[in-house]
Amino acid sequence: MAGEPTGRTARPGDGRLRAVVEAHPVLSFAALSFAWSWGIWGALWLVVGPADLNYVATWPGLWGPLVAALVVTWLRGTSVRAWLARALRWRVAARWYLIAVGGVFLLDAVSPVVQAVLAGSSLAPASPITLLLSMTVAVFAGGSEELGWRGFLHPALRDRFDALVAGTAIGVLWAVWHLPLLWLGITSDVSFPLFAAAVVPLSVAFGWLYDSTGGSAFVVVLAHAAFDASAVVTTTGPSPDDVVLTSQLVAVGCYWLVVVGLLAVYGRRLSRTTERPSPSGDATP
Repeated sequence: MAGEPTGRTARPGDGRLRAVVEAHPVLSFAALSFAWSWGIWGALWLVVGPADLNYVATWPGLWGPLVAALVVTWLRGTSVRAWLARALRWRVAARWYLIAVGGVFLLDAVSPVVQAVLAGSSLAPASPITLLLSMTVAVFAGGSEELGWRGFLHPALRDRFDALVAGTAIGVLWAVWHLPLLWLGITSDVSFPLFAAAVVPLSVAFGWLYDSTGGSAFVVVLAHAAFDASAVVTTTGPSPDDVVLTSQLVAVGCYWLVVVGLLAVYGRRLSRTTERPSPSGDATP
């Protein structure tokens, strides 16, 4: 079967569980991701309380997709070390790093630029040190999600669907997975519909980036980290609520324009090649 992991090893005592995971790897991944993340965030809410929660405290929950990918990969008998080596492959053309970080930073600047124009305020670029520190933190926080979403789930779905469907499905799952953080006001202060409208096109674009780099989840980790890092520019003055909402809608519209552009160039497969990364990290025709 195309995309079937290789290098299986028998694991004593896990025959029934392994059979379930083998038959339903995507559902197993999703269930474990939600159980890990929502369980940790729920426990924090009960023990610490929403008033005292902060972003750093939620980090262990952010590792849910990575943990799920590691566990499902292990239960399927695939070498976890080999899977990580493939997912963290960094030897790709320099242009992909420029797109992953520079392109996301440009998108990140859309909202504050629109706010500044509409509110009549000025812009304050973030310092390189601030961006570097924010990027470093984000790699180990939200960026690590991509080892699960893109490194495991995307190629698994691409075995059955085209890149547009796979990216959209992951985007919806990704948005729903964030619900506890949105409810707690940790991740963002926007409404869930607006958050989902932003996450879905980003998911499609991240899937294109993953496929285009031959399955380098590492590059997508950097793209995700760039999105989560401090804004490239911020406004110096307050903006009315309607201006903030307008700027957010314009930014989301830009995300969707990127997807439309990718579809116009590559089609629903979002690729010109007949090969794609498999769940085990190898190219499959």
